[in-house]
Amino acid sequence: MYAVIDCNNFYVSCERVFKPALENRPVVVLSNNDGCIISRSSEVKKMGVRMGTPAFEYRDLFIKENVHIFSPNFPLYADLSSRVMMTIGAHVPRLEVYSIDEAFIDFANFPIDLIEKQCCLLRKMIQKNIGITVSIGVGSTMTLAKAANEVAKNHAQYEGVCLIRTDYERDEFLKNLEVEDIWGIGRRLSVFLNAHGIYTAYQLMLADDLWVKKHMTIAGLNTVRELRGIKRYDLASEHVAKKSIISSRTFGRPVTTYRELSEAVSTYAARAAEKLREEKEVAKLVSVSVMTNLHSKNQKRYYNTLTQELPHQTDYTGTIIKSALEILKKIYRPGYRYKKAYVSLHELEKKNLEQQHLFYSQEKRNKENRTMKAIDLINFEFGSGTIEFASQGTKPGWKGNAAKRTPRYTTKWEELPVVE
Repeated sequence: MYAVIDCNNFYVSCERVFKPALENRPVVVLSNNDGCIISRSSEVKKMGVRMGTPAFEYRDLFIKENVHIFSPNFPLYADLSSRVMMTIGAHVPRLEVYSIDEAFIDFANFPIDLIEKQCCLLRKMIQKNIGITVSIGVGSTMTLAKAANEVAKNHAQYEGVCLIRTDYERDEFLKNLEVEDIWGIGRRLSVFLNAHGIYTAYQLMLADDLWVKKHMTIAGLNTVRELRGIKRYDLASEHVAKKSIISSRTFGRPVTTYRELSEAVSTYAARAAEKLREEKEVAKLVSVSVMTNLHSKNQKRYYNTLTQELPHQTDYTGTIIKSALEILKKIYRPGYRYKKAYVSLHELEKKNLEQQHLFYSQEKRNKENRTMKAIDLINFEFGSGTIEFASQGTKPGWKGNAAKRTPRYTTKWEELPVVE
């Protein structure tokens, strides 16, 4: 049996942990630069507000309904997510963290009654210790566990925990689950299925295998078989290395000078290098992309990207920034209003498997490792950005707007709540 634990309206829930007065009130969290809606409370969902929609489209509605609006506070969300996952991991045999707000559990060989008790215990523990409400679905396959989770989230009588015990229960749940809500079925595929008279997960479960394979490929057939209770997916047995790491953000205002653009690229390169070390990996290639507003009809448009090989496989921030700035010099063009930049790292390998380089001594490697370890530790203890490279700038005016961001309560000493 598998279980999936999903944090309800996660970003909104994180904001409510430190602002309990927002409970049962309409709340939304916006994307970088306060652009689009990325998290909605249940109250906002009932208003018909769609995920990913530009916030300005609902401006009048939000004023009318007194909706509380927040800029994203990603350091807070990541920290609370880590606490949730650590709590789960300490009480289950196998865990796969699927996303910032979701995890799978393998309950193989556990009796069903014990699974239910464990899930109820986990839910209460996470709520009490962290303040985050979760929903838990349990099924004989990962896809059925996701289906059960949909039921747990949307039907109060299950009190946040739903188990699919029998084929009869499975069929009844799937009859009320729309195909677009099935794990692995995207919007485009659900439209195709609707056009062929398949509207529910139950109808898809009964579809002919040959038809499914022809129109949905082997991946779709695996999903259908999972709906039937035939196991086709399992938790990742070990950490799967990422193929690339990307660091990017839209600027808070148009950037017109090379100095500011280089500060942004340096900052994104530093963040990408930090992610690389978190994954205990090294990179061989670095790419930099810059762009103006490609949809503007009133401004000159420009986009360019370039990739180059690093001097050697590395996770050292200084080396990665240097290479990124070398690329920027080649692709930068004056006279444009730049809107966004990307820095990405490619051809990643585990750090303990990195190849030796003739002109990169072990002594220098060890020195760089010690430097990065010290910087990462200080930034962890005192907050991200406590120590930065000079090329990142001291007062970057290009950074995104976050006028409605709450304090980073758990990662910045100077932003801790004050009790008076």
